[in-house]
Amino acid sequence: MKGALKIQYDYLQAYFDFFTSTDFLVARRICQQYDEYPVMEWRLMFLTIADQLAEFDGDFDNEEDMQSLEGQVLDADAAIRDARQKNLKDAKKKEA
Repeated sequence: MKGALKIQYDYLQAYFDFFTSTDFLVARRICQQYDEYPVMEWRLMFLTIADQLAEFDGDFDNEEDMQSLEGQVLDADAAIRDARQKNLKDAKKKEA
């Protein structure tokens, strides 16, 4: 699929692979494609799916690893909020 809705289609395809497959090859392939995606919100959504795959594979056996990942996601969320606030302030300055 090509076009403006490709990322949404890919996300849903990866998500539904959890319900329609046992090896999750589609989800794995799609998540790899969006590993370096420039829009943080979408990258985090695909990262969440990749984390679920890693947990299924047994890569996160201890709570410390999971807490570390959660902290990284929270840091990224804070960075996004800060960037939005800065953009809003810059826009208001330009209006004045």
